[in-house]
Amino acid sequence: MKISYRPEIDGLRALAVIFVILYHAKFSFFQNLYFEGGYIGVDIFFVVSGYLISSIIFKEWQTRNGFSFLNFYKRRVRRILPALIFVSLSVIPFAYIFILPKDFLSFSNSLFFSSLFSSNIYFSLSYLAYEAENSMAWPLLHTWSLSVEEQFYIIFPITIILVFKYLKNYLFQILVLFFILSLSLAYWASNSYSLFNFYLLPTRGWELLAGGLLAYLERFDINFKNIKFKNYLPKVGIFFIFLSFYLFDNETLHPSLITIIPVLGCVLIIAFSSEDEIITKILSHKYLVSIGLVSYSLYLWHYPLFSFAEIIEVDKSNNLIKIFLIVLSSGLSIFSYRFVELPARNDKYSFKKLSFFLILGTLIIFSFSFLSIKTEGFKKRVSSIFMNYDTKDKLNDLIKKYKCKSFTDCNFNNLKEKKNLILVGDSHMRGLAFNLFNKTSLDFNFIMSLRNGCQFILNTNRVQKKGPLELQYCTSKAQAERLEYLKKYQNSIVIIGGRLPLILNEEKFDNLEGGKEGKMLDYIQNNEKSLKTLKERNNFIFENYKLTIEKLLELNNKVVLIYPIPEVGWHVPRKLYSKFPKNIFEINKYYEEKFDKKNYLTTSYKVFKDRTSSSFALLDSIKNKNLIRIFPHKLFCDSLIKDRCITHDNEKLFYLDDDHISSAGSELIVNQILKEIR
Repeated sequence: MKISYRPEIDGLRALAVIFVILYHAKFSFFQNLYFEGGYIGVDIFFVVSGYLISSIIFKEWQTRNGFSFLNFYKRRVRRILPALIFVSLSVIPFAYIFILPKDFLSFSNSLFFSSLFSSNIYFSLSYLAYEAENSMAWPLLHTWSLSVEEQFYIIFPITIILVFKYLKNYLFQILVLFFILSLSLAYWASNSYSLFNFYLLPTRGWELLAGGLLAYLERFDINFKNIKFKNYLPKVGIFFIFLSFYLFDNETLHPSLITIIPVLGCVLIIAFSSEDEIITKILSHKYLVSIGLVSYSLYLWHYPLFSFAEIIEVDKSNNLIKIFLIVLSSGLSIFSYRFVELPARNDKYSFKKLSFFLILGTLIIFSFSFLSIKTEGFKKRVSSIFMNYDTKDKLNDLIKKYKCKSFTDCNFNNLKEKKNLILVGDSHMRGLAFNLFNKTSLDFNFIMSLRNGCQFILNTNRVQKKGPLELQYCTSKAQAERLEYLKKYQNSIVIIGGRLPLILNEEKFDNLEGGKEGKMLDYIQNNEKSLKTLKERNNFIFENYKLTIEKLLELNNKVVLIYPIPEVGWHVPRKLYSKFPKNIFEINKYYEEKFDKKNYLTTSYKVFKDRTSSSFALLDSIKNKNLIRIFPHKLFCDSLIKDRCITHDNEKLFYLDDDHISSAGSELIVNQILKEIR
């Protein structure tokens, strides 16, 4: 059953999809990132969907005193599945050409689960943060929101009809109860369980229910047109939406209580819009309505395009490329709206015939996904250099094998007759862990104390510039606890290092050749006050880094200082893979024919020296007879190619992304360490 058409709702959809696209485009001007609050577009979509679906259910029940599940789900299938399957099938050949086997397995899983409307569950279990730098390498990540909506469409009508049948007089109270429970759960989970909070229906349901409650009040209780000052409320609503768009960023706890602002803004616009009101007129403008009509296709198309741009390592700072991708997304969305969405929704095409094509498309997706998993991401299509460069899974298996309570502190074996070998640092040191254990387990007890993004520096807090003040695992208190943990293992060999240039320069890496990571989001501060200038911060870090090493030496340890591992700026496997022409059937032939030093992926040795000068000054200033110094850059810089730092040779990649060392790179550094300590 249809409800009266309201053009301003299509205008809201247009606003939502524009916000989302601007967020994913990551436009930057003068090194500042803009439109970071654009993800609230999804919240607008949720409120609108909840309102429209609830209105359909309530109207059908009220006018017919019953509800047809069959007709309801037929309409949902016609509305959602054809465009989703069409875009998914269109993405497959490009994924085959451009995505490496390891990432291709993840793509295949997301393809499979998005077809079952459960990709949100898959992404949450994959521990993939939506705003993380590597999230753009998942072309179907945006389908999580469709999964949330479809799960709502399955559960909500059944719940409503049961309540109508048995507890009709308490329907509003039950909806309010579910709303409060979902919002409370989102508030509770927003800090400690942010991934599950972001992706899953129980913490997103309140946004859809906000629209549902509005539909109920409109249908059964309240005439919003008679409320005093009703013409002012859409203006308040649009203010709330743009305020959220401007103020929210990736550090905002979301969804949580603060998400009430854009949700309420959307509710006010839907509830109080009228033909003579200015916001309604703007949202009903033919251009916004046109965008709103194609907003579903536009949402489906834009993310894969931005994702593939990320995968092939286009210049992230080039705003013209981003504008081109938006224009291309618009063209594709108009095409799929005209030739896929509209025909599928037209009742003159039988549902049986449409179902045949939808089932066929779904079977193709399932078959492709299973084949991809069976062939390990069609690994034979690429050179062996792109295989097995990451030891993360092997390290995780070791952690589980030794039943460590934490992925940060772990003792892999504890034999009294053996000396302890301890690895301390951040994710740069984590890359060394598996090879260190593998090569030393017969001679040493291997122990690690690692924190992603958190070097071991006493008395320091890693603090976000926006949002929550402290990363709980990287406060001065947590660092003191880390020292207490290490005190249990005296008279040991302690290997310590990390991405020191990131802290001392207060900026992520720019290789000055097109590989630029962007602005740093966090910094280290003192307990008592914020250290605002770079000189203040560096003096503070110098002092406390030295103190940290002194404390380790006082425990009768030998300390191995790992000097900075050269950063790259490009995602090495993807960048290297993108440098070669692709043949969909025999890609690896190009590697055999064209792989030589002339097309090696390298960075400037001079840039490395400039970037790490303060790090070297700090490490060189620490003097003690029980110190051993390891220089990773000597393995990669000014060696195979003069004045350049290499990222691979003819057989192996030395990096697994833009700055973390691969299995092969780790092995080179570990061999250097073992040569010194033995």
